[in-house]
Amino acid sequence: FSSVCGGLASPDALEADNPLQYKFSWSPRGVISAAQNASRFLENGAEVNIPGSGLLSSARPFTGWPSLNLEVLPNRDSLIYEELYGIGDADDVFRGTLRYRDWAD
Repeated sequence: FSSVCGGLASPDALEADNPLQYKFSWSPRGVISAAQNASRFLENGAEVNIPGSGLLSSARPFTGWPSLNLEVLPNRDSLIYEELYGIGDADDVFRGTLRYRDWAD
């Protein structure tokens, strides 16, 4: 099971003077602090724990829509959804946040 979402900014927000590549619809502080949240998910049957300090370095390319040039970051605790969604037998349980490639750099 994999689920991704993201507040992708309009391409006009991706100019050089916008280093976060983000148009804020909520507190900039919230976006920055969310980038430091720990995450937990299941991958190939093994639990993966990412500390908040390692979240940004855990970003990986997202290939769902290659032309959009996106990356995905784990989104907090994905394992709480195993029971809620009835997917306790899944080998992979991952919720991610989409950002434009290199956002996490």
